[in-house]
This record gives sequence, C-alpha cells and structure tokens, in this order.
Amino acid sequence: MSEPTAAPPYEPGSQAAVPDELEPELQADRILAGDDRLRLERRAKQLAELEAGLSVRVGDLDRRDDELRRREAKLEAAFGVREDRIEQREGDLADAQAKLERREQELNTYVTRLQAEFSQRAPSASPIARTTATRSAPAATTSRTLPASIPPIANHGCRAWLAA
Repeated sequence: MSEPTAAPPYEPGSQAAVPDELEPELQADRILAGDDRLRLERRAKQLAELEAGLSVRVGDLDRRDDELRRREAKLEAAFGVREDRIEQREGDLADAQAKLERREQELNTYVTRLQAEFSQRAPSASPIARTTATRSAPAATTSRTLPASIPPIANHGCRAWLAA
C-alpha cells in the first residue's frame, strides 16, 4: 500500500492551478473576504470617529476639572480670609469685653468710694433721706380694720382678695 501524499501548503502569491470543483468556493470566499474587508473598514472609521469624539470629551472634562480646581482654590482662599477676619474680630471682641469688665470694676470701686466719702462727711442722714425713711405707707396708717397681709387691691379689687 502506498501512502497518500499530502498537498503542498498554500503559499500566497503562488499561482497554482485551482481545480474546477473548488473554483465556486474560492469565488464565494473572495466575496466574503471583500465583505469582511468593507465591514472592517467601516468599523475602523467608526472607531476613529468615536476616538475623536472621546478625545473632545476628555479635553472638555479636563477643562472642567481645571476650572473646578481653580474655583476650589479661590473658595479656600476666600474661606481662609474670612476665617482670619473672624478670628481677628473675636480677638477684638475679647479685648473689648475685658475693657468693659475693667471699666465696670473701676465704676463699682468709684461708687463705693463715693458712698464711703458721703457717709463720712454727713454722719446724720440728709433731710430727704430722713423724710423718706420716716414716712409710713398710707395703708398702714389709715385703716387698722384690715389685716396687714392684704394684697394690693388696686389691680384686682376686693372680690379677688375675698376669693383668695
């Protein structure tokens, strides 16, 4: 028995004779290869267009990102300035508060000193003070028929007192 011989490998560009029964298949393969080539060219064109669109979008996003970073830097700077102003105002307010407390203490000391001087100069009370101090309230002197624990009846009348 003889062994079958293998067909020589296909080499592109070789002009080997194609048997007639393979000719229609070869024509169909050439048509399919041409269609595949057209489809690949269309896809390559679409990809190129998509890449161009994406590069425009990436550029736009980069521009927006830069703008956001600039705005963020401006806002942080403005915030820092405002924070410094607030700290300065808080310091000024604390100084003013301390000055006010010091002035209040000085005023209290001055009033105490004046009162001590007046009490040393006039050992007896002034006539106005004596009159005010010795005057009795009208309710205490006019009527002893009512108990001393009676509330003022000017706003409520006698009925409110009796109800209580």
